[in-house]
Amino acid sequence: MREKMLRSFAVLLCMAFLNPSYAQLFNATIKGTVVDAQGGVLPKADVEVSNAATGERRKAQVSPVGVYIFSALPPGNYAVKVSAVGFADWNGQLTLRVAQEAVVDVMMQTATVQTTVEVADVTPVISPETSSLADVKEASRIETLPLQTRSFLGILNFTPGVVANSFAGQGQGFTRVNGIPGGSIDFLVDGATASERYTNELQRLPQSLPTIQEIRVNTANTNAEYSRPGVVEVVTKSGSNSFHGQIFELNQNNHLAANSFHQKSVSFLTRNEYGFNLGGPVLLPKLYNGRNKTFFFFDYEQIRQRSAASQNFYTVPEAPWKAGDFSTFKDGTGVPITIYDPLSTARNPTTGSYTRTPYTGNKLPASAMNPIGQKIASYLPDPNIATKWYDGPNWQDPNGKLADDRSMLTAKVDQLIGNNRFSGRYTYTDQNQVAPRYFLNPNVRAYGGHNASLAYTQLLNPAMVNEIRGGLQRFHAYRGPVPITPAVTQTLGLPTYPGTIAWPGIYFVDYNSSWLTNYFDGIDRDNPQDAPGLTFTVADNFSWNRSKHEMKFGFIFQRNIVNTFETGQPGGDYSFSGGFTALMDPATIGNGIDSSAPLANTGAGLADMLMGYTDYAGLNTYPRFYTRQNDFAVYAQDNWKVSRKLTINMGLRYEIWSPFQDKRNQATTLNLRAAGSPTVVFAGNGDITSQGFPANVVAAYTAAGMKFQSASSAGLPSSLWKMQKGNLAPRVGAAYQLTPKTVLRGAYGLYYWVMPLVQYHQQTRKNAPFSYGAQSVVDNNFPGGYGIVPPEMTWPVGPSNYANQALGSRTLGQDFLKPSALSVCQCGGWNISPWDSDFKTQLAHEWNFTIERELPGRFGSRASYVGTHGGNLVQFDPINALVPRALAPGASVAQRRAYPDYNTSSTSTMDLIRTNGYSNSHQLQTEVKRNFSNGFVFQGFYTFQKTLTTSEGANSSFSALEMLPAALTNNASSDQRLRLIYGHDGGLPTHNISFNANYELPFGRGKALLGHANGLVSRLVSGWNAGAFYYWRSGLFFSPYYSARGSNTYLAPGKTAILPADQRQGAKWFDPSVCRADIGEVCNGQSWIRRTSLDSDFLNNVPRNYMTGPGFNNIDASFYKVTQITEQVKFRLEGQIFNLLNHKNFNLPNLTSGVVTSGLGSARLVQFQAKLEF
Repeated sequence: MREKMLRSFAVLLCMAFLNPSYAQLFNATIKGTVVDAQGGVLPKADVEVSNAATGERRKAQVSPVGVYIFSALPPGNYAVKVSAVGFADWNGQLTLRVAQEAVVDVMMQTATVQTTVEVADVTPVISPETSSLADVKEASRIETLPLQTRSFLGILNFTPGVVANSFAGQGQGFTRVNGIPGGSIDFLVDGATASERYTNELQRLPQSLPTIQEIRVNTANTNAEYSRPGVVEVVTKSGSNSFHGQIFELNQNNHLAANSFHQKSVSFLTRNEYGFNLGGPVLLPKLYNGRNKTFFFFDYEQIRQRSAASQNFYTVPEAPWKAGDFSTFKDGTGVPITIYDPLSTARNPTTGSYTRTPYTGNKLPASAMNPIGQKIASYLPDPNIATKWYDGPNWQDPNGKLADDRSMLTAKVDQLIGNNRFSGRYTYTDQNQVAPRYFLNPNVRAYGGHNASLAYTQLLNPAMVNEIRGGLQRFHAYRGPVPITPAVTQTLGLPTYPGTIAWPGIYFVDYNSSWLTNYFDGIDRDNPQDAPGLTFTVADNFSWNRSKHEMKFGFIFQRNIVNTFETGQPGGDYSFSGGFTALMDPATIGNGIDSSAPLANTGAGLADMLMGYTDYAGLNTYPRFYTRQNDFAVYAQDNWKVSRKLTINMGLRYEIWSPFQDKRNQATTLNLRAAGSPTVVFAGNGDITSQGFPANVVAAYTAAGMKFQSASSAGLPSSLWKMQKGNLAPRVGAAYQLTPKTVLRGAYGLYYWVMPLVQYHQQTRKNAPFSYGAQSVVDNNFPGGYGIVPPEMTWPVGPSNYANQALGSRTLGQDFLKPSALSVCQCGGWNISPWDSDFKTQLAHEWNFTIERELPGRFGSRASYVGTHGGNLVQFDPINALVPRALAPGASVAQRRAYPDYNTSSTSTMDLIRTNGYSNSHQLQTEVKRNFSNGFVFQGFYTFQKTLTTSEGANSSFSALEMLPAALTNNASSDQRLRLIYGHDGGLPTHNISFNANYELPFGRGKALLGHANGLVSRLVSGWNAGAFYYWRSGLFFSPYYSARGSNTYLAPGKTAILPADQRQGAKWFDPSVCRADIGEVCNGQSWIRRTSLDSDFLNNVPRNYMTGPGFNNIDASFYKVTQITEQVKFRLEGQIFNLLNHKNFNLPNLTSGVVTSGLGSARLVQFQAKLEF
């Protein structure tokens, strides 16, 4: 028997390759057994299913073992008819959900006087033949759920085990399921992907709610048809034989909103959503009658929102100061701030100190003013608020409103061709968000794209169905300033570089700002960036029902194209510290002129700018990336009904991904095995200059000592990746019907997914030499530092060097990037983020054991244990961390690094991107729910989980999710260092409780109360519904002061900083007094060395994520009234109240002070919606 099973499965797997196919995914199945009153099977009984909306009919005969199966059925309402000679006909009605396997077992009665048996509703409450876990929300349910942003992503919050992206502060920026790190969920709309490969998250403008028929969230142990451990399937509405549609408008505004805990007044808001949709048969009078054949659905919507901008208040200088008159420039105590002449600097040879002469009357002479600085100052607005500049913002943007406009269109056609079906859908989305930015040209966020799906389903015979499918998604997500023509830098007289569309960055990094509570706002711009992507899919599916086996096999090919760019500050960055117009503090001279500091109440960055003295000017250059990547998968699945009570689900899936590869080979990594200093390995096999990169830049790096080699010479593929190929993913499970209303189910599955492109690009996009920076700072080679103004520091700065190398004086208008002036200094270390070329595919092992029980009143209940183990997760290894000074006394910073040519500053590191992270999660999930029936729907669940991990799907090491450096752990192995950061997942709470319900009130015609009312009374009291929605979670895990690389903070012996629960308040969530900055420890062999100085290179003993922050508690409410106007037309008025009790929810506290400074979620907000439905 075992050999026969193995042979059968091998045949299925072969057929998967011979018959190109792809999972039908959202299509559903009706199946069951047909028996007589004594339980004997009735082979050759006739079974017919018909779609109530389209009239589509399918027929089949019961198999010799008494089983019938109808596959590839679109969701909807169906009638089932069973007939057999000598028996009364059996008729049943059911609603088929997305991807549901509805089991309808039929017991036939002997034909006597009664010739037909009618069953009103045979929709199963529980599924007795599947071992997976899923949650389905139908259209009527979706309409009642409170969704403040009107995105279907919010619906996922009502599914046990799922955390929607950032809901209630959870998820670490990802949508996650059962504790598995981010990037592991797939989103499908009508079987076509709606995920962005850049983030593996839902596209920014998802399918609109009025177009959705059903949503299915597959949470655990999906069969081999599915790729990732979590899959969200959306099915859009279709037309039917009757015309149906709606016209609607929704409004949110601030008039009924409440203040939040951290907000003194309600922010301005007005939001209107409006649109219409229509579906029905295609009817062309006298030309074509599409009833029972051709159907359409069309939807068009717009959103218009105006709200307060995120930043409306700024601190600006007073008018006389912008003209150089600082006679009234004083701090908050009334003490004048003195401006000194930088050209009057004189050195006292006896004391070594420097003196300067203050300007007469604290006024800059006209001869000292720089015309570019004056032009910039003239753009700064005058104060329009009475607040003094040192107390807070003194200028409010009079046009400080954010405009957010969106348009969405969906068109769908379904065509029945005999027993075959064609379906096509196209969705267009567009968002244009314009936000004011100081006095500058505004910022814009332009999102949008196209999503389309095509499917052709062919009924080959009653037991065989084939489906071919195609999908396309194209999207963009531009963010940056609105372009100015001509370039503002050209108007100002500053160098203008390619891509300059807005203001340069102007920053007042003033020494005075360290002791003043407020200081002038600079000019900071969003870097122009976009990640337009294109994904297209070609796939096919074949289903074969044979005896007790329901078999499916298929493959998918998917092509992913993502073109990303970020131009940095294309106009350049300039900072002003006030050091040129300040007086040096004699007390700091003894530490060397380079560490000298100005005296308080001396100098001003604004004065430095007016005279054209910038102490830093830089320009970062990033290339455009053209990433290509392919997916391929093949699977075989068999659902074997071993007996009437036992079903076994078994499948095998094989997946392979091509590596990320740039079309122009713009990628570099390091050969860490090279003799001497690591060499930079570039993609491709030719010369690096053949990649289209400027030869002079490569030459400058080469002259400075950087060594290059091609991928082939380093023994690597041209893409620099060696992708894992053995991605076999077995899936096995069983469901046993213990009683007619009780099912036991259990399953195990292995799942793979390719990491989001952003995890790779966030680090490597700045790798040299394709990305490089040109900058000029006050140079150590100039005697006196700020004491003598070097000519090249006079605005506009023009040197073009990588780090701190003086190149002599520059003239007005010379570019940073002038090739003849280009040179590179290695003194700051090369900026390279390498990755392990033997990249492993991220994976998750998943298992569940579930007991499910149907309760009276058509309630369903379940209790599940769900476990997951994540492996091969992206991890950041700081391979070039500093050896502690205690272990290398007298060594320089560079000498204390493994690779002194790379990132040699005292605060930076170099992360090797690896795939050796892991996670473990164990969850208890309990749920009670009731699908909509007789005016009542309910769902309530509780989850308890413990999720530990070394990686949370972070995009970069800046999240502090680095491994502990080998240099700080006596060169411990990577496994040991991973164990040291293995801790609670910071994006997942331990406890979740949620319930939601909607009830049709028993008033009005045909109801228990006022059931005989007529006329006006009936219209007033009928059709009322009320709903309540509650969510609570425990606090998220965090650590104060945590840093994997070490820190100046150390927990005092025997202390944890955790306060008793009754003492945790917004003003003090933990006790910062036990986190001391005067001690630390480093490892030296088997002993520890205590440090008492404020060095920044000892091992921080604060564990990762060991305390919890504030919880989250929220209740929403809704009501709506349906008024029947005619038999076919009704009016629906809805109201939804978010955060009904205006409960204050806190974000995590400040990790240094322990003070909660921000809230989480919104204050109370009310929205209304009106619909005319027909």
